[in-house]
Amino acid sequence: TIGTIEGATVNMESTGADLNIDNTINATTGGVTLVAETDIDTAAAAATVTGANAVTMTADGNITLADTATATDGTLTITADADDSGAGDVAATAALEGDDVVISGVNIATDDVTADDGDVTMIADASIDTTNAGAATVQATNDVTMNAGTTIAVDNVTATNGSVALDAANGGITINGDVSALLNVLISGNSITQAAGEDLLAGGWLSLIADVTDIVLNGTIGNGAAIGGDIDITAANDVTVNDDVTGNADLTIEAGNDAVFAANGDLLTNGTGSISVTADADSNLTGVLTMADGTVFNADTGTLDLSAAGTVTLGSVTTTNATEDAVSVTSTTADIVDGGVTADEI
Repeated sequence: TIGTIEGATVNMESTGADLNIDNTINATTGGVTLVAETDIDTAAAAATVTGANAVTMTADGNITLADTATATDGTLTITADADDSGAGDVAATAALEGDDVVISGVNIATDDVTADDGDVTMIADASIDTTNAGAATVQATNDVTMNAGTTIAVDNVTATNGSVALDAANGGITINGDVSALLNVLISGNSITQAAGEDLLAGGWLSLIADVTDIVLNGTIGNGAAIGGDIDITAANDVTVNDDVTGNADLTIEAGNDAVFAANGDLLTNGTGSISVTADADSNLTGVLTMADGTVFNADTGTLDLSAAGTVTLGSVTTTNATEDAVSVTSTTADIVDGGVTADEI
């Protein structure tokens, strides 16, 4: 058990036992290196770890941080399960900060994470949860990358000058806050669920992929005017849209089964951007396309292509495009019907 330590550089290693830190560790001109063959634990309320340069924590077991860890002018690196035994989590309930921040372990749970001059990278054999302490923010000057073996849950994620990439190989992704990137956003998992009232924004292209089940979008989806790339939303099963999706280029939605749009689930493109919605993208002859009364698909001067194996229920579909391909609506096995009286269908 370690109390307060201050020096130009701090290097500590525990062999065969835990490294428990009860008070401040501060490297005034250099870095901090903490190594344990078992666990690193800063569970005490005042156990801050600060380095003028890089801060590196490495444990074969768990790393538990109850107070802040900061690399003032270097990379903050936190590595649990360093021996690849399959047992070693990172649990941080206070802010983590560095020029770059790199976190790895079996499971990762964090509060605020900030990369002041670079990237945030999280790699977990199992889950990543950045909602650990409420409305937490993961923010990088450049890119935010999260790769998880199972699930990912996030609150707010921001890539100020870069891109956001979230990949859950064998689990779902839950988005409880705003996600934004100056460049591109790629979110891929077994399923994707976005909370109501939140924003998912990209200055470049935006891609959402659910390779097993559903995508449920309860907040706004869009991209800014800076670059204006394509928006692609693809689900193995259903896509449900309950709020606006806005693009400055082509907007494509493909559902293996149903594509369902609530009254506020409008699709909007600017300029020549096209809108394409496909239910039954897996061609198994099941899947309906349903627009509630009040839903609007507006392609500006672009084209619209709507198709389903089953019934297509129309809200309002509009474009100023005057070509013969301006609007195409197809049902392979059923009818095309009127979804309501709020506005003209086409």
